[in-house]
Amino acid sequence: MLLSASNTPVVVPTNNSTLRDNTERPETVEVGANMLVGTSPERIQEAVRTMMARPRGEWENPFGDGTAGERIVRVCKR
Repeated sequence: MLLSASNTPVVVPTNNSTLRDNTERPETVEVGANMLVGTSPERIQEAVRTMMARPRGEWENPFGDGTAGERIVRVCKR
């Protein structure tokens, strides 16, 4: 997962491994887009193999459909 210039999450259709023991974005782990790995070389290798074997982008974006701004503008124009 990437962060945009405004520090908001941008979910890309690829599988990720976080080399830490925690994340501020547990939603990505819950949908299978991310895996918490830690710093153990063995765990990193295992995670890379696991994530490479997973189909890319076959998970639901946990942050919505990307159209919230458009919906907010429509409501404000009423």
